[in-house]
Amino acid sequence: FLHEARTAARIDHSNVVQIFDFGRSKDQYYIVMEFVRGNDLAAILRAAQKSNRQFPIELAVRIVSDLCAGLAAAHNARDEHGSIDPIIHRDVSPHNLLISSDGVVKLADFGIAKASSSLGATKPGEIKGKVLYMAPEILRNEVPTVKVDIYAAGLILYTLLAGKNPYQRGNEIQSMYAVAHEGLPPIIAQMCIRDR
Repeated sequence: FLHEARTAARIDHSNVVQIFDFGRSKDQYYIVMEFVRGNDLAAILRAAQKSNRQFPIELAVRIVSDLCAGLAAAHNARDEHGSIDPIIHRDVSPHNLLISSDGVVKLADFGIAKASSSLGATKPGEIKGKVLYMAPEILRNEVPTVKVDIYAAGLILYTLLAGKNPYQRGNEIQSMYAVAHEGLPPIIAQMCIRDR
């Protein structure tokens, strides 16, 4: 816990939820972080789907652009010696993207984030993150790189524009299979289907 909190605290960017303090009190660990008044992107996306409204393209691009700015800060983080040691979030999804009431986009929950210098392949049978936004290489048990976060950001943009995640299936196993073996349908086709 302390290692992961220390890792996430190295990121100082307006598009990342800030960590102010962390530690241990008796037998309990704690973390003090920025409070973001607003909603997560998953709730906003559900509201758009429920009202059967297309997510505005300009807003989708703005949200993902701000997400990418926060990821760039994480991916260019420096260790205690000043050397670049990218922090890989590994769970970039609409649930972990907060939109404040004044419109600021904040990437949250670096709970499974790791500095690239301390990453290895995930243990067999152990998956961390949300399957629908997971890069195929994670399911192939490859060592994650910053590319898994960039992939997830692109998939969030795709989901916002198409109105649904292209890998959503009947259950998580079917979704995992889709992520690992199916390519993305062209976004234009998905947007046209939605407009009918």
